[in-house]
Amino acid sequence: MAYFEDLSAYSYSDVDIIEMDWGWLQFRPGYDRINVGWLDASHAFEEGPTPNWFTDALLDIIAAPRINTMRGYHRCPFCPKRSADPMLSVD
Repeated sequence: MAYFEDLSAYSYSDVDIIEMDWGWLQFRPGYDRINVGWLDASHAFEEGPTPNWFTDALLDIIAAPRINTMRGYHRCPFCPKRSADPMLSVD
């Protein structure tokens, strides 16, 4: 899995790709982007309680159009290892 430290400069893609109802909008942003939430079990990250507003803010982000959706397969570094099915599928 790709790991990027929180608040580090986003460098995964040079363009932003936004999913719209009619297709995909692609453009080169004129602003700096940062990484948030690219966690990996092999790297330390802050844990603990979150502010009351956090859940609503996260749900707002999830409800918005998808931006820079990257496709691919990887094993979840936080999930227990499964021997019968090597890949986990999420709908």
